[in-house]
Amino acid sequence: MIDIVRRPVLRLANALESFLIEDDIYQNIKSFSCERKYKKVSNIVENRADFKNSIWYSDLVSCLQENGFARHKKIYMRSESEIDHFMTSYVLRLIDSLEQEGYDVARGKDFGTALIGKDGSIHKSASGDHRFYFSRVLGIKPVPLAISGVHEDWYRENVGTGLHPRRLKQQLRAIGQAYS
Repeated sequence: MIDIVRRPVLRLANALESFLIEDDIYQNIKSFSCERKYKKVSNIVENRADFKNSIWYSDLVSCLQENGFARHKKIYMRSESEIDHFMTSYVLRLIDSLEQEGYDVARGKDFGTALIGKDGSIHKSASGDHRFYFSRVLGIKPVPLAISGVHEDWYRENVGTGLHPRRLKQQLRAIGQAYS
């Protein structure tokens, strides 16, 4: 009988352990606004009237010239006209869609994930980067994020020690409201 009661608690404790990020590991995580991908997104929004002047377009053309192809995820482009098509049908369409309809979770395969830093700041992690970055640049709110980890010191200071799911949920809601 004791094992049945302990198993769910042990699973929850193991999940919490992988959710907490130690300070020495967190040192290498940068603010999302410092990421090159964020800068490319910000730049294409500024240059959307003439996307060929954007960093993103320039990077794709450079890849095409160096490798014979350029790639974005599973999209391969083998000519400048294919890059032009990608920019108008994918990138510019995404910007327009976000501006007109906001962040629609149903449109993407997944939404972005993020980490909570020692000071409660949000640090973007894997998946959903482009829509998240475009939303930030365009000022679109709210932007859904799945929190995939928190700095251990932030957790201790804001939630306490041990398992406190309700307190954690309250603190994460507060961060969400601060960024909205």
